[in-house]
Amino acid sequence: MIPLEVAALAVWLYALATTILNLILERPLRPSDRTGGPFVSVVIPARNEERSIGATVAAMLAQTYRELEVIVIDDQSSDRTPEILAAFADPRLTILQGEETPAGWLGKPWALEQGSRRARGELLLFVDADIHYEPKAVASMVDALEESGASMLAILPHIEMRTLGEQVSMMMLPFFVAAGIPLWLGNRWNAVGLALGGGVGNLVRRSAYDAIGGHTALHNAVIDDIGLARQLRAHGLRTRHVITDVLVSARMYHGLREVVAGFEKNVFAFLGNAWSALALAAVMIWLHVLPFVLAFTGRPVSIAIVAICTLIRLIIALRSRYSVLNAIFLHVPMVLVWLYILLQSTWMTIRRREIHWRGRRSAEWSRFGR
Repeated sequence: MIPLEVAALAVWLYALATTILNLILERPLRPSDRTGGPFVSVVIPARNEERSIGATVAAMLAQTYRELEVIVIDDQSSDRTPEILAAFADPRLTILQGEETPAGWLGKPWALEQGSRRARGELLLFVDADIHYEPKAVASMVDALEESGASMLAILPHIEMRTLGEQVSMMMLPFFVAAGIPLWLGNRWNAVGLALGGGVGNLVRRSAYDAIGGHTALHNAVIDDIGLARQLRAHGLRTRHVITDVLVSARMYHGLREVVAGFEKNVFAFLGNAWSALALAAVMIWLHVLPFVLAFTGRPVSIAIVAICTLIRLIIALRSRYSVLNAIFLHVPMVLVWLYILLQSTWMTIRRREIHWRGRRSAEWSRFGR
């Protein structure tokens, strides 16, 4: 057991170093007072989003950045989404009725493709329907993109966690990003594998988007937001990502049941095959569960691992305004939830041989596009 513990300790020391380097070298998005510049088209796909679409659109129309239009694709919603959108009376808002999804396409990439065809902007901002932007957010993103000279800017937002189930499960996202991804390196080395994107906000230059073929290159991508960044880098174009703990926030799911349902659809797709999924499950038990069990027996190496893990979670909590009690006590429950999501996603996808989401199913899919 000692070699496994020592190897786990080395991994956790790497995670701590990554967290510290990310904290020191990555600066958050700075608020900007600019009101004009390149014309921005905000493209929002919406399928049965009655709970959030009104607030999302209102926040976009309240931006201090004036050179802006908002395009919402009503992707054949069966709830009150069309009614809520129709209540807006702003000439900057365009509502498109989504067409039937063509063969070989997934619903979201097709909705984004339709929106991009209608967009007039030099810059395209692809945003999910459940994201909150503070009034200066778009101006700040345009500033950051212009200063970087990159072709795309991706936003890493503040994740809202309100219920206990969300506190347990959604902490995985900021934890994985801060401790598992060398953000500082990804902004300095344009490797395809380090490309990041997100439904919370991908701001891309229209010329670069057209150069890669738009969302046609992502027609069957389950993880289309990261796929967009990867496609750009694969074509030799630079992308960047930036953290914002204040200007952009997202409550992705309401309660544990929604978290599980939401991630079941794409965890297996992200990994690609059952062997990768089973290997990841074994690694999760080795790194995240076993040390906590062995620490209770007084093993020094495992106690050190638990201390490092807790320190990382505290750094993230203090940096991003998350619960300190969550950071201290909820690591193992978080990992167990994600083990369940991983295994459930693997089992369901293999059994069905297709992915299901929002009333649609498809047997043709890829991780990040072609």
